[in-house]
Amino acid sequence: MVIPKLNIVSALAALVFFFLPWVSIECNGKRLATQTGVQMIVGATTPNPAFQSRMPTPRKEEKQSLGASYLAAAALIAVASALLVAFAGLIKGSSDDEFGAGILCTMALAFLLLQLALGFPAKREMQRALDERGQVSQQKNALEPLEKSIAEQLAGGLEIRPTQWFYLELAALGIPVLILGNALLDRIKAKET
Repeated sequence: MVIPKLNIVSALAALVFFFLPWVSIECNGKRLATQTGVQMIVGATTPNPAFQSRMPTPRKEEKQSLGASYLAAAALIAVASALLVAFAGLIKGSSDDEFGAGILCTMALAFLLLQLALGFPAKREMQRALDERGQVSQQKNALEPLEKSIAEQLAGGLEIRPTQWFYLELAALGIPVLILGNALLDRIKAKET
């Protein structure tokens, strides 16, 4: 009975971690903004209050998005489904439902590891925006070298880093994955004897 409860706690923790900052957007070592797991799905950010007053206010017609993460969306769906399956298994008292929660957590973990390997959408979108600024500055003559130099320095100092909450998300998903692996090994050993 401990294993299904552990699956529920792990899946619940993974769901909660989606609402905590996963990504830190930094320029030259200073945090400009953060993104939670949910914000990563829609491309939103939470600006650092220390820099928010210095940043220009976007016009209302401008849509500012740092790119949607479909892998994070798939992971969120898998985590929510794993929580429901684990809870249903606890209510029914069925040990087979722990496999379902474990498989869903494995899928969520795979989606997030793939996102980590591919890079976060915020990095691509910010790089694209800086490249567009560089192209616009090429059309102007007077300040072109200065604007190009500034854009290159910004691009060089821009870093998108996962925070500890992202790694805790991976750890929370790893627990049901390990439980699933152990359960599968136990079934294989039982068939051999």
